[in-house]
Amino acid sequence: MIFLFAGFETYQIVLIWIAFIILAIYLIGFFVALACLLDFRRKLKAHLKALQVLFTQKKEVLLALFKIFHDEVKDLDPDLVDQYGKIQWLDIKIEKQEDVVHFRNILTTFQNRFAFYIEGHKELENSEVETFLSLSRDLDSSYHRVSAIYNADLDGYEYWRKVVFYRPLFHLFGIRKKERLP
Repeated sequence: MIFLFAGFETYQIVLIWIAFIILAIYLIGFFVALACLLDFRRKLKAHLKALQVLFTQKKEVLLALFKIFHDEVKDLDPDLVDQYGKIQWLDIKIEKQEDVVHFRNILTTFQNRFAFYIEGHKELENSEVETFLSLSRDLDSSYHRVSAIYNADLDGYEYWRKVVFYRPLFHLFGIRKKERLP
């Protein structure tokens, strides 16, 4: 080790060691921040998978509820039947936050339209319909819970992504800003 610094003055050796220590601290901090970012990214992906399961369940509940009404009511609204056809073949795959917004809008539109239709046919309400409506409301509350947890983890992700010293490196690695869920 002494041979590496043979031609240097004492102050130069001290400056080299200080630079080496600063670089080591910077790299350790970078890897800690990167590990935290990757952990939050993993958590966010897990939350997106949970939302995919919730939306799939909601789709099945709405389709089952529609089938009950389809059997009882012969003069269904054609727009409602058309939306049912679209939702019936809807393949719910959530990989990004934008997918959550897309599928949520589709299912919520159908649910609201169908709830409005149900209110016009009070004579058909029975315990089975009430069970499905209750299940649909439970899935909505579960969505809000998972969405809140996603947004909390997103805050942690954004905190580590915005660390000033490492932001340009994270940008090079493709770590970009993510939007909050509604």
